[in-house]
Amino acid sequence: MTRQFTGTNDYGPNVKPCMKTSLVFLAAAALLFASCGSDTTTVDAGGGDTVPPDSVPEPLGAGPYPIATLDITISHPDADDASYTISCLGDTATVIGSDEIVDQRACGVLAEPQVKARLINGAPSDQECTEQYGGPDIAHIVGTFDGEPVDTTIDRVNGCGIGDWDQLLSEVLPTALGLTEGS
Repeated sequence: MTRQFTGTNDYGPNVKPCMKTSLVFLAAAALLFASCGSDTTTVDAGGGDTVPPDSVPEPLGAGPYPIATLDITISHPDADDASYTISCLGDTATVIGSDEIVDQRACGVLAEPQVKARLINGAPSDQECTEQYGGPDIAHIVGTFDGEPVDTTIDRVNGCGIGDWDQLLSEVLPTALGLTEGS
């Protein structure tokens, strides 16, 4: 017995019953191929386009340096005051107003935790210092460091201040004039 196709059925007009299996197979294959993609893409959570991970830019400020802007004024009784600004923005380093301070080295030193602590918290109150005088140089540092305010003074009136100037902050502060005939 042969069945005649009448042109309509549950699958829509002009769809033969034997095509049911073909449609199901094609739909399954389409889903399978659609789910097989490159694992090197990510989908934007907002429903946007897919973006390869390597092309996603680093967030602003990402890099080896802290986010800091420091205005530094150096005073000595036998010289004019010198002022300059160090700006570190994570991946960029800039010094404006000084030829002696190297921007990348200054921002590299500022990335050290003990330097950050000294600038934000000031000198430790329980610090024991040697009694030696390194000259009348004074550095006043103000600004922000990773969102924290900075307002500190570094002087050379004892071994702690000399150590801060010559070692801890050697890339941030210029060479001290130290003792001169008039001081």
